[in-house]
Amino acid sequence: YRFDAGGASLLDWAAVQTGLADPLVEFARHELEQHFPRFTQAREVQLRKLLREVREPDAPEVRRIVSEALPAAREAVKRVHGSR
Repeated sequence: YRFDAGGASLLDWAAVQTGLADPLVEFARHELEQHFPRFTQAREVQLRKLLREVREPDAPEVRRIVSEALPAAREAVKRVHGSR
């Protein structure tokens, strides 16, 4: 949840995904902007699956992990699984 679709963050995300130091060598910016929403959707699906698999969703360890997460990740958990 450290990446977003804006500016340098999008390029950082693309560099991590592709392994390229400069993803714009291989991809046009608009291509990256088209792929990022698909990534975020897949990330949300994975988060839903993970939260379903947690046997005790209100267990102290789960609450601790969520409380220490980045703000965007905490918001995603709230959006996907209700308030924790």
